[in-house]
Amino acid sequence: MAVATKTGDALVRIFRVETPSGAGLGESGLDRLYFFVAYTAMYRGEEEGAPPGYIPPGAMASLDGLHLVIAPRHSFGFAKREHLLIWLPSEAGRRAMQNAGGVLNEYEIAESAVRSGEIRLYFDPADARLVATHPLVQPSEAA
Repeated sequence: MAVATKTGDALVRIFRVETPSGAGLGESGLDRLYFFVAYTAMYRGEEEGAPPGYIPPGAMASLDGLHLVIAPRHSFGFAKREHLLIWLPSEAGRRAMQNAGGVLNEYEIAESAVRSGEIRLYFDPADARLVATHPLVQPSEAA
C-alpha cells in the first residue's frame, strides 16, 4: 500500500532491480551473478571493458553520506530507467540476471519518503506502489 502523500508532495518514480518476490540485487544473489557473467564476457572479449577513467557508481555511492539516513527497511533504487545502464552496463550480465528471473520494477512513491544521494536513492517498498515491470535487457539489445 502506498504511503499517503502530504499536501503538495509530489509523486516520484524509482526503479529497482528485483526478483519476482521483491528481493534486490544483494539479497537475491543477482549481484554476484551479474559480476561473474559481466567480467567473464569482458575477459573473453565478448564485451568491451569499462572506458578509461570509468568509476563504478558503487565506488562513489559511499561518499554521499546516504548511509547515515537510511534504515534497514530501505531498499536501493535509482531515479531514471536509463540509470540501469550506468549501474549495470554489461548486457551479458543483465541478460544473465533476467534469465534468472530478475526484472526492473518501477515504483511510484511520495517524494518525501525517498532518501536521495547524488547517484542513488533509498526507499521503503512498503510505502511505494508498483506501477510497471520492465526487462533488464531492452528489445534493442536483444540478440
